[in-house]
Order: sequence, then structure tokens, then C-alpha cells
Amino acid sequence: MATTGRTIMAQTGIQVLGKIASIGFGVGAIAIITRALGREGFGWYATVMAYLQLFGIAVDLGLNVLAPSELGRLKNGERKNGELENNFSPSISEGEREGVDAHASRLTPHALLSNIFTIRLIAAVVVFLAASAVAFFIPAYSPAVRIGIALATFSFLGIVLQQILLAPFQVAGRMLWPTIAEVVGRAVLMVGVALAAWQQWGLLAMVWATVVGNITMFVMTFLAARRVILIRLAFDFSVWRSILIRAWPIGLSIIFNLVYLRADQVLLSLLQPADHVGIYAAPYRLLDVLTQFPHMVMGLVLPMLAAAWAAGDRPRFHDRLQRTLDGLALLGFPIAAGAIVLGTPIMTLVAGAQFAVSGPVLGVLAVALVGIFLGQPFGYGVVAVGQQRRMLWGYAIVAVVTLIGYLIAIPIWSYWGAAWLTVASEIAIATITFRVVRRASGFRIALRIPASALLASIVMGLALASLQIPIIPRIALGAIIYGLLIFVLPSTRRIVASGFSPSE
Repeated sequence: MATTGRTIMAQTGIQVLGKIASIGFGVGAIAIITRALGREGFGWYATVMAYLQLFGIAVDLGLNVLAPSELGRLKNGERKNGELENNFSPSISEGEREGVDAHASRLTPHALLSNIFTIRLIAAVVVFLAASAVAFFIPAYSPAVRIGIALATFSFLGIVLQQILLAPFQVAGRMLWPTIAEVVGRAVLMVGVALAAWQQWGLLAMVWATVVGNITMFVMTFLAARRVILIRLAFDFSVWRSILIRAWPIGLSIIFNLVYLRADQVLLSLLQPADHVGIYAAPYRLLDVLTQFPHMVMGLVLPMLAAAWAAGDRPRFHDRLQRTLDGLALLGFPIAAGAIVLGTPIMTLVAGAQFAVSGPVLGVLAVALVGIFLGQPFGYGVVAVGQQRRMLWGYAIVAVVTLIGYLIAIPIWSYWGAAWLTVASEIAIATITFRVVRRASGFRIALRIPASALLASIVMGLALASLQIPIIPRIALGAIIYGLLIFVLPSTRRIVASGFSPSE
């Protein structure tokens, strides 16, 4: 188990270094776009991206979570003759089971991933074509935004296909090549938007740069994946049926989950001026980049959680879930504290003086960031224990209540209403997913390390608030203060020194 823990830490370390570079390029791109387009122009750019993200929900189908989970079970010998485990969807009917078992012998890792890739490709083409067509009938959108949406469909096609190709790397615990692909893609994006800004080519050129960056990332990931596993178009409809039977509860959960996450900017674009969208979208995109960390970590941990649960090893399942929660708490709390205290200077540094008004919004959204960091282990844990159908009601209720809240709050309070509803929805989802995992697995949270991380973050935040020095030295000093506190507190010092390795 200790070896497994060190493997996770090593691969997470590779990804963290890659993410730091990727975030650097991503933040650089945001800085260039905001300064080149201004609040209103960036509001239109954000509208293009948020609109397609909203439609992209329908493309997910739960396949991003299903692919590594099922490949992980295959790798760990939890199949016989390639059969998909019914543990993943325990309420499958007998008739469905017979249909799946009749074709179980065909299901190899190559066949599974190829069919999942084909399903994703067809769904993406259909949905994004429909999204482009619908955009031309929305009177609130200018011709440039409508054309931008049509162009950006290629960008999102690259993103959703690349997400599927991560599965074999996640299962193998070897994320070097996908990390390189992401860094190169973000570098291409930043170079592209810098060129567009230099030449003053405007909104559509920024969209084109985004397309080129994401397509580059997809092509590099695809070429690397072909070295690990054979991937081709596959139309085995019996396997499609098997996949979709198991994926639909996850997909429906993700639809409910992402509707309230992405609907805010779309509704802002329809109900408020474009500069309001820009004020809200700039800090939102900044934090959106940071939320890739918990998804990155959980992509590595999910196959191990699923394997431990399938093997009936609850102690190992609980240990891995707790240590993942501890690690994300150690990351999430200081990021949020820094954003709350330094929101205005951070936004001024990143996006320019005209986005200083976005600073307090960044502070509010940082509270939601904590909910995301602490909620992700339980969101993925729901999948690992096969309780995604039970979780549907939670996602549905939060989605409906939040959407109603957006429709009430955004016309009155604009981006403030959207920001606080985002906070409430993230906290609600984290709470509900925890309760589902606890009921299914008997998991109990050990709060010692998260509480220590919170305490250290509060002290760091108070120290930063009292300092009157330039922003970059303040951030560096805050990181030093937090790091020292983590090594001073006994509980956090031990787990950091052990590298989060599971106990023997």
C-alpha cells in the first residue's frame, strides 16, 4: 500500500508541476485577453465559452468517470472474460444483464475504450452542431458572438475527446505525456492570443487561438494514447448498450451538476450587460483553472477507490478517501484564504486595472472553491461505491433550486447573486455527496488535518491582510508562512512527511 501511495504522490507531483506550468500559461492568456478586449469584449468571449460548456454537458454522458473506473477494474482483475461489473450499476435489470453478458467475451480494454471514444465523438458532433445552430436564433447575441460560438465548437470537440483519452494513463498511473500535451496546448494558446492582441485582431482571433491550443492538446494526447492502447472507431452496439446502461446515472448527475455551474454566465449574458459578464467571468475563469487540481488528483485515485471497493477492502477504501481529502484540504484552504484577502490586487495584476472591481467577486467565489476541493473526493466516491443513482435526487434538487435562484437573483443583484448562489450550491453538493458515501461505506471523516489546514490558512490570511507590500512578495510570503505552519503543526507535519502513503 505504501508503494501505491508513493506512486500516487510521484504521478501527482508530475501533474502538479505540469499544472503549475499550464496554469501559468492559462493565467497569462487570461491576462492578455482581458487587457486586449476590455470588460465588455471579455464578457463576450466568456459568453462564447460558457454557452458551449452548457451544451457540452450533454456530451459527457458520464463517460469521463466511467472510462477510468471500468478500465481500472479490468486492470485489477475484477472482470471475468471482460465482463463489466454489475457493481457499477447495482440496479441493472435481469433483462439488461442477460444482454450485456451475451457479449461480455468481446469486451477488452481496447474494445471498451474504442467504443467509449466513438460514442463521445458522435455525441459531440451532434450536440455542438445543434448548439451552433441555436445560437444564431438568440437575439441577445451579436453576430461576432454567434460566429465565435461556431468556431469554438472545434475547440470543445478537442477538449471532450481528449478527456476520454486520459483514461488509460490514469489507470496506469502514468500521466507524463498527457501533462506535456496540456502544457504545450496552453503554451500555444498563450502565443496565439498574444499574437492576436499584438495585431489587434479582436474577439474572433482570440477564439481561433483557443481552438488551435485545444486541438494541439488533443492531437498530442491521441498520439501518446495510441502508444499505450489501440484506439479506433468502434460500432459494437451491444457494447454501447452496456456502456450507456452503466453511464446514464453518472451522466444525468453531471448534467444536473454542471447546469447550475455553467448556467450563471449564460443567464448573465442574457439578463445583464456584457461588462457584467466580464466582471464575473474573469475571477470565475481564474478559479476554474485551479479546480483542475482536485479533478486531476481524483482521476488518479478513482481507479484505486473502485478497485478497493470491488475487492471488499473497506479499510483501504476509507484510508485512501481520507488521505485524498486531507491533501485537497491542505491545498484548497490556503488558496481560498489568499483569494479572499488579496482579491482586488490579484485581479488587478492578472486582468488589469479595469478588472479591480472583480476582486471582491473573486473572494466570494473562493469560498465555493473550498466546497469543490472538499467535495470532489465524495463526488468520485459516489461512483466508486456504485451509488450514482441514489445521488441523482441530490443533484436534481440543487440544480433546480439554483436555477430558480439565478433567475430571481441575477436580474436584481447581477454577478453578486450569481456568485453567492454558486457558493451555496457547491456547499450543498459537497454535503450531499458526503452523506451518500457515508451511508454506503460507513466512512467517517477525521477532521484533524483539514482543521489544521484551515487554522494555518486563517493565520496566513491575517498575516497577509496586515502587510502593505507589493502583491507578488505578499503571495510569496504567504506561501512561506503557510508552509512553516504546516510543518509546525504535528498532525500535518506527519502526513506531509509520509508523502500521504497509506498506513501499512
